[in-house]
Amino acid sequence: MKKLLKDISIKVPVNNPFKIIEEYGKPMPPSLIPGHLYALGIDAGSQVSPDTIPYDKQDYTENKDDKFFVTKKPYFDSMPFGIALNINNENYQSILNLKLMSPVYRRLILDSYYAIMNVKNNFISPYVSEDLKTIDTPIGKRIRDQSYMQPFFAVNESFISKIVNANVSFAIKNYEINSIKKVRLLDWNALPDMYNMGIASDGIIFNQRIGGIEEIFERFESKFF
Repeated sequence: MKKLLKDISIKVPVNNPFKIIEEYGKPMPPSLIPGHLYALGIDAGSQVSPDTIPYDKQDYTENKDDKFFVTKKPYFDSMPFGIALNINNENYQSILNLKLMSPVYRRLILDSYYAIMNVKNNFISPYVSEDLKTIDTPIGKRIRDQSYMQPFFAVNESFISKIVNANVSFAIKNYEINSIKKVRLLDWNALPDMYNMGIASDGIIFNQRIGGIEEIFERFESKFF
């Protein structure tokens, strides 16, 4: 029987996420492959400061006509990383940002995702070793194989919400493709490290009334259930 991701990752040390990206990240074009892990570099196209970010939905709704906001959410992340989602829009790319949730929820999502895609089904294992240490078929070859690609086109917000039976929308952001200036694919051999990665808030700007990344974690959790 195939192992769950939590079992494969049990001996993997906790590392800084950006160290993991540096080790595993493969430069790619800004058209993201749904269902795959990416680290992005975003240029908002304008100055981003705490004043340009709403505290919550009410703040955005009440002040959007009198104030410039770069986002509707209480954060803006110029260096997101997570699972790319299919939105069927060539002008935008979508990502479930794993930086915006505590390790408990990040591990739940990644373990549930891996269980569906490779334990219950067999969409990953033909291309990578059982312990996820070795990529047997490079991504450049896999993306030309429709039998590999097809299952991942189903990975969208609804798909992720369904497998964890929860709302993950707080951590999802759609980025204009022209704003994506740097792309790193994190292939399946990076999954155990991503499962165990540490907390990082680099690149995230909050509304000035938000105390920090822990409050963002609390916001995600409050909307998750």
